[in-house]
Amino acid sequence: MTSNWTNITSFSSLPGIANDISSGSFWTGILVMIFGVTFLITIEYGFNTAMMIAGFVGLVLGLLLFSAGLMAQWIVWVFLSVLVFGMLIAYFQSRGE
Repeated sequence: MTSNWTNITSFSSLPGIANDISSGSFWTGILVMIFGVTFLITIEYGFNTAMMIAGFVGLVLGLLLFSAGLMAQWIVWVFLSVLVFGMLIAYFQSRGE
């Protein structure tokens, strides 16, 4: 699908064109890749810490993209649940030691 490039009237309309061409999955894919890279970078500190850090990064970026209208709300809820899951793992691991 090709987009009508004459619809770009300002710099702020440029991110929306990427979502229009990819049927709304461009910024979701970018966010998932940033989440994956953050998780892989921080995995040396432990699984639970990597889940918390990557979940927080995904949540903050997801909220920014959602407020800009570039991402669906349920994706933000997924990253919030990843953050809570990482916190729960950290809590139960600390109680077990």
